[in-house]
Amino acid sequence: MVLSPARVNVIRYVKGTGPGTVTVATGATGGAGAVTVIEDGILPGVHQFWEIYATTAGQPFQTSICAGSHQVSLHQIQGDSGTG
Repeated sequence: MVLSPARVNVIRYVKGTGPGTVTVATGATGGAGAVTVIEDGILPGVHQFWEIYATTAGQPFQTSICAGSHQVSLHQIQGDSGTG
């Protein structure tokens, strides 16, 4: 689980353009040996791919499962149907 705020590499933008690395608020924060998890926040792991739908215009971008953010496979990102 990656704690907030997380620096993530952007593979592509669905709408518009932007930098290759951005900061995203995850659903987990930590400090003093404790981790707090937000109910609908995203909980990405290292080396996972996520399609992020930001609910804010500035960094760190806020998002949630309710906003539509979800984990995807590399095949989905590349548009590979996996057949062939």
